[in-house]
Amino acid sequence: MLPRKYVVGLLIVNKLVQENMWGGKNKGYLWSDDLAKGRGVPDDFKDVIHDVVNMLFLNDILINKQSQGKKKYAVNPAIRNDIHEFLDARAFSGRVHELLSRDTSRVSSRMLDRISDDMDEY
Repeated sequence: MLPRKYVVGLLIVNKLVQENMWGGKNKGYLWSDDLAKGRGVPDDFKDVIHDVVNMLFLNDILINKQSQGKKKYAVNPAIRNDIHEFLDARAFSGRVHELLSRDTSRVSSRMLDRISDDMDEY
């Protein structure tokens, strides 16, 4: 069993990597409302998505931009190698690890099976 927010953080980062959301001018961002809509992130995590995204953003894992009055998010391209290491290890490091691990709610570590093992998919 792992802390729920920790698992959600890894699933969000994985989703953005799989969707090739590394920033850029036009299509490199995902709307904040779409972060909890499938493609690797179960609907039952909707209640904590925005807390987790905020923690990831404040710790430079994610970047954002404003568009049409709403926020869009992407994985920080400046730390691309670190992002791949997080996903390979199924673990954050440092402060992000500490913050997301404070969650008292637990979920099965099997949730992380949704993260791809194939580096070619990154």
